[in-house]
Amino acid sequence: MIGPAGSVHEALALMEQYPVQAAILDVNLSDRDVTPVAELLIKGGVPVIFYSGLALPAALRKRYPSAAVFKKPTPPVQLFTKLVALMRGQSDDGVVPRDHDARARVSDATRGAHLTHALWHRHE
Repeated sequence: MIGPAGSVHEALALMEQYPVQAAILDVNLSDRDVTPVAELLIKGGVPVIFYSGLALPAALRKRYPSAAVFKKPTPPVQLFTKLVALMRGQSDDGVVPRDHDARARVSDATRGAHLTHALWHRHE
């Protein structure tokens, strides 16, 4: 696991240093909303869960209407259960990899439900 990252700038720097296989993203970070991070992860086929006390930004909601969004507070086990399901491609909702190679990478990464290299964000 990498992070947490309190800002978009910090999250992007972590993403340059470490491979990210799945992400739980807080919508509102200290420097702006998480849209640039989410867009980059989703474009790369990384399963994403949004976690926030507020609504998903309109641009993200419009572009990814089936995104998995959890309101704070949500029990961590519920977040991890959903994240593992997305990583395994076993969920009907959420933003998941669409190509076979990305699914294979995610499937390999989740054997034994080890959630390494998940990217966390938090607003402090």
